[in-house]
Amino acid sequence: MAPIKRSNDSVFWFMNDLTSRIVAESGIPSDRHHLGKMILQGLKDFPDMVMQRSVRCAESLRRHGLQAGDVIVLMAPNHLDIAIPFYAALYLGVMIAAVDRNLSIGHEKAPDIQLALNNIELNSQIITFDKGDYLLSFNEFLAICEETISIENFSILFTDQEYLLLELQNSILKLQLPVARQGCQRPRKQPIRTSLSLYPISALIHCIASPILSYTRLQTSLPLTAEHACNLIDTYKPTYTVLSPTFLTALLGHKDLCDFASFELIMLGGSAVPVELITKLKSVSPNTDVYNVFGMSELTGICFTPDFSPPGSCGRPMGCLQYKVS
Repeated sequence: MAPIKRSNDSVFWFMNDLTSRIVAESGIPSDRHHLGKMILQGLKDFPDMVMQRSVRCAESLRRHGLQAGDVIVLMAPNHLDIAIPFYAALYLGVMIAAVDRNLSIGHEKAPDIQLALNNIELNSQIITFDKGDYLLSFNEFLAICEETISIENFSILFTDQEYLLLELQNSILKLQLPVARQGCQRPRKQPIRTSLSLYPISALIHCIASPILSYTRLQTSLPLTAEHACNLIDTYKPTYTVLSPTFLTALLGHKDLCDFASFELIMLGGSAVPVELITKLKSVSPNTDVYNVFGMSELTGICFTPDFSPPGSCGRPMGCLQYKVS
């Protein structure tokens, strides 16, 4: 029988250590909430090409005149480099509009985007991850300051981001609300090894969390199918993922080809999670913890803890947060 797992504070100890080092260096208390600085510190702790390329991208964005409050749009396939401008924008306080290409983009539409920009008389630059006929490629964009930038001396300018931008969206209404970062927080061992990011929302979470918490993010640029996902799972043995009930049902249909035993944790969300589906998954992989996180995308994170919760429940209130029913 697998050991009983209880909620613990290990991730908070980890985050306190990371953010205290950031604040000690900058002298700015609010830096413990700065995602860009947390990501950069995480990449400095485990330096690799990702840190170097994200710093060069940030400097290239600066030289193009972008500053805190400006907006970039990321609209591309799940390219292996797509996290680089994502991190660079967070370093500079630049807002990121991430567009899921599966919603309306069946293929690359750089010419259509250029026409749209011309129609609204907006002088924005299009940068492609692949090599285009007339557009600047991402590698060429990074090379703009390759000779002059010092990776070691790169610093993030102070921006007092008191509010986060929370986007709430459903089939009827779409809202963007500024939320105070301390608004829901009460005054006062490395958790993951390998995560499998397959969906836009979970991919964004992993893009932010993987360099901060120092775990490996497994992603693919190929079209998503159950067969391809099973191949990734069997080849790389991820320990954590976030799936929709629909896609999990498709994977369970290939259970003879897909070994779920490597998963320590699977979170299910995006639509209502049937209790029968969790029961079926536990019968295939009894040692995997399965959490129902339906409805928590709008909360920007997991706000309930599934600590011995009854079937069908999304968890119990967490002691570090405040709750209000309205």
